[in-house]
Amino acid sequence: MPEGYELIAGTRTEDIHQHKLSKVSIVANSHSIKLILHIPLKFIDHSFTLYKIIILPERISPDKFVQYADDYPYLAVQVSQHGYIPFTEKDYSNCVTSSISVCPLDSAIFNTQRLTCAASLFFQSPNSQQLCKINLLLNYQQSTMIQHRNIWIYHFPTPRQLTVRCPENEASPPHTQALVNAGLLINASA
Repeated sequence: MPEGYELIAGTRTEDIHQHKLSKVSIVANSHSIKLILHIPLKFIDHSFTLYKIIILPERISPDKFVQYADDYPYLAVQVSQHGYIPFTEKDYSNCVTSSISVCPLDSAIFNTQRLTCAASLFFQSPNSQQLCKINLLLNYQQSTMIQHRNIWIYHFPTPRQLTVRCPENEASPPHTQALVNAGLLINASA
């Protein structure tokens, strides 16, 4: 392998399923057969973590909310956090995803000194309000629940009752809990 590069999925036997990102081509004529392997590699210092951005509204008065608006629903952040790449839905659709996402790099890597709206929110920049469009939402009533593995991300503009039951301990009675605004439910099933 070239110096400074490694296999994207590593070399451990339990990670072998991730090599399905590799492509094999065969070129042949009457004299020879060539096997061409396209194996994704990563440069040790140039790995990115891909985030899906979920922007939830924030209450500013009893019947008014504000919500940041951004054209890039995905953000790839360099592991060193020195650079990032904003992704549109179209950019993301070009990625090959499994437990590892491989995306073609056909846009610039931005330095964290030049922030977009999404990056300013991610890096918690104090000037996010100057970089982001903000929408005012009047009488907002839309509830949001998004599941990511065993975590539920929620936003309820009005209080909602939730019944909590522990399946490991069927003897304990279920209890109710009121949820309002935004939060996380951790280790929750359906």
